[in-house]
This record gives sequence, structure tokens and C-alpha cells, in this order.
Amino acid sequence: RGRLSRGGNGDRASLELGEFCEAATADDRDRIAALTREALEAGALGFASSRLLLHRNRDGELIPSHGAEAPEYDAIASAMRSADVGVVEIVTNFLNIDDEFTPIRRLAEQSGRPVSFSLAQTLDAPQAWRWALELTDAANRAGRNIKAQVIGRPTGFLLGLDVSFNPFSLFPSYQAIAKRPLKDKVEILGQPEFRRRLLSERPVGSPLPLLASLKRFDWMFPLGDPPV
Repeated sequence: RGRLSRGGNGDRASLELGEFCEAATADDRDRIAALTREALEAGALGFASSRLLLHRNRDGELIPSHGAEAPEYDAIASAMRSADVGVVEIVTNFLNIDDEFTPIRRLAEQSGRPVSFSLAQTLDAPQAWRWALELTDAANRAGRNIKAQVIGRPTGFLLGLDVSFNPFSLFPSYQAIAKRPLKDKVEILGQPEFRRRLLSERPVGSPLPLLASLKRFDWMFPLGDPPV
């Protein structure tokens, strides 16, 4: 398990691994490999893992796979190599492409099985996907079988005063009225003094990386009626 901490700029959550993590023992790795073989023999398609900061449990904690270390992946890869079946999928952040591509390439090497990973274009690094594809091509020229997977449509979420989030959700003044009925919120937001105070504030941090987009006004668009 990991512990979230806030970076110096307050915009991006980072993961500290250490006192909250428990490394897999040799017995754990043997059990992991045995379970992998058992699953594949029973007809499992393969193995998938996520290191994405957005993937959390209902309490907001990072899912266990985020802190998985190389020996754990090696145990799974070894079992897949011996079974000679199955595919591997990794969902990752690509905040640092060179570092995050390393376990992808290692899984392909250790397992000998096809490996795919999630590929997306991010707002902060809109050209990073190109380098990810270059690393993929290089690995494949070296004999690996790695493919990048993309979704068939862009992702986004609806913002509004009567849904989970809006552009002012992280502002202290708005948080003070967030649970009020919609009619009350609209009335309060129309008050000149409240508006001046709200617009003078800075949003507070959030451990959920996706909410950083609440400050990206250049990527917000009116839905319209009817939606277009």
C-alpha cells in the first residue's frame, strides 16, 4: 500500500512507498506463480495489472497493484512462460515514460507472451505518446511482442452545480455551500460579494489527480441544450 503526499507545486499527487509497503516474500512469490498457473490452466485469458493513480478502492486508497515490485511481476511472468499461454496488460500513468516502460518491457522479456499497455494523450505532455511508441518499436525490433492500446473515444466528465464536481469545487468558499440545495447555491453565487471572494481564492489540493483538470478552464466547454 502507498501513502499519498503533495508535491511542492500542490498540483500533482505523488506516491511514497516505504513504511506502508510490505514486499512479497519468497513464499509469497511461489504462491503468486502457482495461482497464475492454476488460473491459466482453468482458462484465464491472462494477467492484467494497473499502476494508474486514478485506480483506487472505495475509500480512495491506491489499489495494491500500484506498489507491486519487480519480483512479484517476475513470478507471474515466469508462470506464464512455463504455461506458454495468455496475454499481459498493464495500465500505467506515463508520467515518466522511460521509467514506466521498463516494467512493460521486462514483463514481455520474462513471460515471452504478448504484452499490451494503455496509451493516451495527456494535457500536460501532449506529445509523450510518440516517445512511448518509439520505445515500443525498439522493444519489438529486439524480439518482444508489445502493443499500445488506445480507447476509441476521448474521456471527460460532466461538471455542474448539481453533479459531483464543478470548476469551483476545490475553492474554500464554494465548499462551504456545496451541500446546499441547487436553488440556494445559484442564489449565493449570484451575490457580488460572494463572487468577488470566490474568484480571489486559490483552489485547495486534492489527492485525486483527475481533479487537477478542474483548473483547466481552457478545456471546459458548455454542454448546450440540446447537447452538441
